[in-house]
Amino acid sequence: METPWDAVPERPGQTAIRHAFFGANGEGMLTLLVDDEAETLRIIDILWMG
Repeated sequence: METPWDAVPERPGQTAIRHAFFGANGEGMLTLLVDDEAETLRIIDILWMG
């Protein structure tokens, strides 16, 4: 993941809630609430399956 703005939307057409995957094999996931206009984000949860 280069930046949080590269995270994928939770649903098509909806961009505020996004998911970003991390770890060597993508075993981690962040759920982010993104405000593109203000360029801010809030981490809602972190999931680690490793």
